[in-house]
Amino acid sequence: MLSRKFVLVGCLFLCGFLSNSELYAQERRDSMVAIQTTDGNEYIGLLIDSDSSRVVLSTQNLGPITIKQSDVLSITYIERGGSANRYTSAQAANPYAWRYFAGVSGYNIPQGQFVYYNTMAFINQIGYGVSDNLSITLGGIPTFIFGVDVVPLWVHAKLSIPISENKWNAGAGVLYILPVGEEEESSGFIYGVSTHGTKDKHISFILGNGFDRGGLWDNLTVGISGTYRTGRRHYLLTESYWLGAPNERVFIFGFGGRFVARRLALEYGIAHPVFNDFNDSINTTPIGIPHVGLIVPLGRRND
Repeated sequence: MLSRKFVLVGCLFLCGFLSNSELYAQERRDSMVAIQTTDGNEYIGLLIDSDSSRVVLSTQNLGPITIKQSDVLSITYIERGGSANRYTSAQAANPYAWRYFAGVSGYNIPQGQFVYYNTMAFINQIGYGVSDNLSITLGGIPTFIFGVDVVPLWVHAKLSIPISENKWNAGAGVLYILPVGEEEESSGFIYGVSTHGTKDKHISFILGNGFDRGGLWDNLTVGISGTYRTGRRHYLLTESYWLGAPNERVFIFGFGGRFVARRLALEYGIAHPVFNDFNDSINTTPIGIPHVGLIVPLGRRND
């Protein structure tokens, strides 16, 4: 039964991609953009015109240039309704502003974009921007390679609402975990998130609660996360959560960074958990737990 549910969600996921794949045939004009081409070059300028065969860009040094759509690898929107006097200071905004190490912000995956995530080699996820306000992520861990009968799969749907564009974004989502292989109890997590700041520098506040077949858990989960851009391709990330797990509270603090290259991003960090079983017993790890992650956009990006 659980596997059928997962297949159904996967079909809806694919249908969303097919129905939205034509929406970017004509790009939004009069915006400052950064265009990456298949030969490794990057052009920043004002988007003048575009159709299914070409993109016309007005640049500061080269003037108007025409790029074939077949040569375009990604288009990142720097500023809506840009102007020519912003060329010198323009740089592409954070292409992964919707994600920290594990949690999410109020920003959303851009419409029509697929993204693959890998954490610690074994945790795999694929996200898709159904629209500018809705994203769906499918994930799983191949535990069967270790001889474990139960394979955890999950579906994560998130709704994002820009209260004030590039300043304040709110979101809400649900994560549903489907253990496949045995009659294990399914569970999930519902949450709301409020993100304040730009894509390059922002802070997020999270409030949520877990659930299972018995209903909502007794204890809420609260969290605070942040991103700070330190250079053209590097960001500092931090996440802290007070998890309201049944019969136990877990505090996790994580800190690290992310290097963003042209076609992928590499994450590094360390997390330090503290456990409290409500009986004045506090346990912690003497050293932190390392985090290594990889983010790969699949297909053409329109950020």
